[in-house]
Amino acid sequence: MRRPPFVTEGKLLQVAQSAAVSVAGEGHVASGRPGCRIPVDEQVDLLKGLPDGWLDGDGQAFDGEALAWSAKLLTGVVDGFDLATPHIYPTPDGNLRAEWSRPRWEISAELDPSRKLSEVRVVRLDADEVHERTFALTDPGQETLLGSFLAGQLRGEE
Repeated sequence: MRRPPFVTEGKLLQVAQSAAVSVAGEGHVASGRPGCRIPVDEQVDLLKGLPDGWLDGDGQAFDGEALAWSAKLLTGVVDGFDLATPHIYPTPDGNLRAEWSRPRWEISAELDPSRKLSEVRVVRLDADEVHERTFALTDPGQETLLGSFLAGQLRGEE
């Protein structure tokens, strides 16, 4: 009989399987900004090696041009608005999700490189409050509006 991976106190006993492990803790990157310790371009670069089916048979491999567009956009927004470095995750449908955590808020921006679109979702963790906004990044000035919106949310009241 297999033991459960946790004991009743919540202490981890074992890890049964792992596809990849990397350090992505909170801290300060070379720029001195808080957030993920791995710079945006390095996080995005790590996604190049994901094959089709990377998520239990689902999940698309990433197109190099799509990753380059995403890295350039996120780096520009993070640097241009002096934002904390987000944690970047792949989605099964070929998009990227950038996430920022604050004490009472979770902020995510999903980038769809094929449609040049970003959907931002801001969720207050201790209340029933959600803010959502979509940015059509093919339109002039939308990158600036995206950066301004994220900066406002990240610098808002704790």
